[in-house]
Amino acid sequence: MSDTRWLGWSEIARIAQTRRIVFWGKGEWVTKALPYLPRGAEYIVDNNPYDQGSQYEGLTIFPPDKLKTEPPGEVFVIVTSTGFLAIWNQLAEYGYRGGLDFSVTPTLADYRVITSIAQHDQTVYFSVSDPPKADPKVGGGLYRYRLQSRELTKVVDGLSHGIVEGRDGIIYLADDSAGGVRVLDRDIKTLGVIELPKHARPHGMAYCPKRHRLYVVMPGVDAIEVVDADSGKVLDRLRLSDKYDKAGTPQHHPNDACAYGDSLYHTMFSLSGNWKLGAFDGGVLEWDLDTHQKRGPVATDLWMPHTPTVINGALHWADSMRGEVRNTTWKTLGAFNGFVRGVAYDGVYYYVGQSQHRYIGRRLGTSLNISLDTGLFILDADSKATRFHPIEGIVDINAVYVPTPRAR
Repeated sequence: MSDTRWLGWSEIARIAQTRRIVFWGKGEWVTKALPYLPRGAEYIVDNNPYDQGSQYEGLTIFPPDKLKTEPPGEVFVIVTSTGFLAIWNQLAEYGYRGGLDFSVTPTLADYRVITSIAQHDQTVYFSVSDPPKADPKVGGGLYRYRLQSRELTKVVDGLSHGIVEGRDGIIYLADDSAGGVRVLDRDIKTLGVIELPKHARPHGMAYCPKRHRLYVVMPGVDAIEVVDADSGKVLDRLRLSDKYDKAGTPQHHPNDACAYGDSLYHTMFSLSGNWKLGAFDGGVLEWDLDTHQKRGPVATDLWMPHTPTVINGALHWADSMRGEVRNTTWKTLGAFNGFVRGVAYDGVYYYVGQSQHRYIGRRLGTSLNISLDTGLFILDADSKATRFHPIEGIVDINAVYVPTPRAR
């Protein structure tokens, strides 16, 4: 998201050809900025009365009110202080406009990332499959979390996994304790339940708007249930292999899914069906939504993967055990020290869920830091900067959901 209060040096240099430059803030950021300005600067303003009247780098320091005496369009202010948030407000009071009359020095770019993440507000939902607790505020269910206030509210009680948005703001929540899939309205009120076979353990879900169907991943039977979203009627079952029928127990552990175009993508612990033997040959598998035929693996060699999702035309997934979120087969979007699953994006930042790690022994020798914390990461994909929001009293986060504007 573009912020005109932050310009690059090339843009500032162009402005400096026709305007006089003034710094706001005495200190090292003035020294670092001067080499980018061949014509130098006129003076410095600073809120500190003890500096006013003195000089720095050969420039006289004045009170900020001096800017009020400047003719409109005559000067351009470069903010050279880490206190730029308060200075922005002062400049606005003086009638100075970001990008037109002032900019923060580009050498403070790291502070831009820090400030943007810290100021960003969003309402994030996440599902939890923890068993019931004595405290009704924790345990399994669907939670709403507000970033700025850090207000955490359980809005649905149950053993919750996948969550996906459907038509007209309807939300579907996989809830094993409800016996299937909860149908929720915009206000997260339960409208009904789509019942599924017992012991199927519904996990992730995908919604196809073209077909108006739900695809519910059921690791308990190594299959994906195809459901009409209106009637709740089961239309078909996509079986991963014949291993479940032969063994009587699940062998692949499919978990999450997404629908995109005419394809369904879902993650599983073992493509071959041998994870119980220690062969974690996980991957992302594609199905044709017209023929219901497997097209083959899209990604392989994943370690307990989850959360396939298409964002900005790219397929993402969480390589959960390795603590990585990838958005192509060759690029890591973010790397974390815990067990990650649940990925959402609001157009500015990514949101990644982290669960308490239960596989410490498996990571020994492959990680130098195994996090036991549960919570949400805000991830800036460009800078790789993250901000962690710990969620106390929770063990397993399964899915992360940011409502689209129409569903709010």
